[in-house]
Amino acid sequence: MTDQSKLYPELFEYHPSTGIIEIYNCVKRTDSDFNSLLQICRFLAATGKHCIILPKSLHFKSQEYHDIFGKLFGSKYEGKCPDLLIDGKFYEYEGFTSKNEKKAFRNMVNRGSAQSSKIIIEDCNLSDSYMLRAIVGKQKIGIEIEELWIVNQKELRLLYKTEKQRLYAAPVFNESVESLAQK
Repeated sequence: MTDQSKLYPELFEYHPSTGIIEIYNCVKRTDSDFNSLLQICRFLAATGKHCIILPKSLHFKSQEYHDIFGKLFGSKYEGKCPDLLIDGKFYEYEGFTSKNEKKAFRNMVNRGSAQSSKIIIEDCNLSDSYMLRAIVGKQKIGIEIEELWIVNQKELRLLYKTEKQRLYAAPVFNESVESLAQK
């Protein structure tokens, strides 16, 4: 694909007064994870998010890669192709294939963290406390996890978000972000 006009996001769904779902025209809707990605986007669009399902496997030296994933240049995720762009941030979705829940969780987090620090995984029926302990353990060995979301057929829920992101996401007691940052 050398013509820049060949890749573009197409409006898929518009949720009035809430969010938007777009899908790049080259995304294969027959991919095994497409329906899961669309379900995630529908959950998030209902809360007012702008979600874009991104193409897979673009060569990192191509103009298309630069146009879509240019924000990743200079980061440890340069050359990677995360699955989703949600309100301007890259997210990676991982489903599981193992019948062992703990192994499935470990594999999803490891594969997801190689693509993005914001990960959405399929629910593997583990306790939140187990998963949170595992995240802390991963961070101790240098694996960066900023957010971890759990998705199932009924919901998408945030399990973990770094304190730094929480601080800047929502100032507390009407203090400005600048005054909180100085503390």
